[in-house]
Amino acid sequence: MKGQVKQTTLCYLEKDEKYLMLFRNKKKEDASAGKWIAVGGKFEENESPEDCMKREVLEETGYMVSKYRYAGVVTFISDTWPSEMMHLFVCSEFSGMEKQCSEGELHWVEKDKIADLPMWEGDRIFLRLLIEEAPFFSLKLRYVGESLVECILNGKPIDKAESHEVYKHFKGGLYRVLHEALDSETLEPCVVYQALYGERKIWVRPKSMFFETIERNGKKIPRFEKQN
Repeated sequence: MKGQVKQTTLCYLEKDEKYLMLFRNKKKEDASAGKWIAVGGKFEENESPEDCMKREVLEETGYMVSKYRYAGVVTFISDTWPSEMMHLFVCSEFSGMEKQCSEGELHWVEKDKIADLPMWEGDRIFLRLLIEEAPFFSLKLRYVGESLVECILNGKPIDKAESHEVYKHFKGGLYRVLHEALDSETLEPCVVYQALYGERKIWVRPKSMFFETIERNGKKIPRFEKQN
């Protein structure tokens, strides 16, 4: 039916600070071919979001979901592909034996390395929200081709650049900049940032140090490098 929005689920299975990711490289006419996503698929008749998520996880991974969090809804608008409303889940407890997936290759990937993988630009936005355990959210993403041109979070437009204020430390950890602040004694500008792994601790560092270039192994590199 014209104008009908496809209903789907996407579930991130979680263990040991890793998510189970699917490299899509087997299915013909796949909008996500060559990209990394979580597991999921389309609703079948009379299924709820939870029903669909559990069935798709079992079919694609061999795991049976026992504990999960319904994290949010993502609405995709595209000039190339049908509109889609995707229901997001994070699963923390599951059982069974992992099997091969007919739609791609399954890999457990450290959360702080997922942003380096080829994926849809908007996926990095809701992945950040999932990793930070944000309250239930509604995210609208509009694409022209593969370019993300509009992001609306909980009914409010967000600047695409602001949504990607994620930096990688030269040792590999990912952090999100929360604010800029002033030292109360010296008035020195500082950066307030949060780890996107482990206990997700919040740190403060002088701005000059956060954005400085350092020397490692004879090469000059940024202490924190902004992620696209």
